[in-house]
Amino acid sequence: MSPYVENKMQDCRRELERLKSQLGMEKYQHIEELRILQLEQKKIEARMQENKRKAMSEKDPAKRAKFLQLIEEDSKLLEANLKKQQAIPKSGINFDPHKHVSEMIEGMKRAIERSSRGGSGGSGGNGSGSNRKKQPDSNPFGEDDNKDNT
Repeated sequence: MSPYVENKMQDCRRELERLKSQLGMEKYQHIEELRILQLEQKKIEARMQENKRKAMSEKDPAKRAKFLQLIEEDSKLLEANLKKQQAIPKSGINFDPHKHVSEMIEGMKRAIERSSRGGSGGSGGNGSGSNRKKQPDSNPFGEDDNKDNT
């Protein structure tokens, strides 16, 4: 081959390697962004869980409503976070964020309402230890959505 053709081929190989490295960097950026969003998601869910716990133990309806409002505000943040995660290529998230958050909020509200009607503050199953093995379900806060339906 002529030196001119070899030189052009070498240029093309360099350009190809440069593009490959850019693609690799792009994947890393997505992974890093997804990791940050997942950490933020855990913080929001923890805050929601804490407000749920406070609302369940609160006797004053006005204060209870305040906690429910905080949960609603966090639910909007969580939904936005999940939509961002869903928009990331190869994030693996394959569901409706609005439905997920709505079901979570409804489960929390039902649990809070049950605790206010029961008056005992709720028994979370911390005593006997018979429920140590968690069953996977759609509600990340462990509330049984079908309790009221049976």
